[in-house]
Amino acid sequence: MPEPEQPENAVYPLETVFLLNKEEILQYVSAEKFPETAVAVPAEVMGTYRDLYLLTGITVYNKEKLLMDESGLTMPLELADLSKLRPEEIKFHYHAGSKPEMKFSMRTITVNS
Repeated sequence: MPEPEQPENAVYPLETVFLLNKEEILQYVSAEKFPETAVAVPAEVMGTYRDLYLLTGITVYNKEKLLMDESGLTMPLELADLSKLRPEEIKFHYHAGSKPEMKFSMRTITVNS
């Protein structure tokens, strides 16, 4: 099966899955686990894009921003190779604590090679 041709704009934003600000920290940090966010993956993404990534942007202060690939914190996290998996939905959980991380799980359809 030939790989799909990447569109000119190779980024297709789905949704904001997590926002961390002072209010969110005060509300959830004692639990060390923030609310889950579920994101549906539209079918048109499957035939057009090769990979699915979690992208991160950080506003440090006022309008000072760290954009994608400008820091280790904003490196894209590969979620799926769309030639092998077809995610229908991805659930994200941000875990705080001594080793904070974004965890995710997917409901997928396996693609036959």
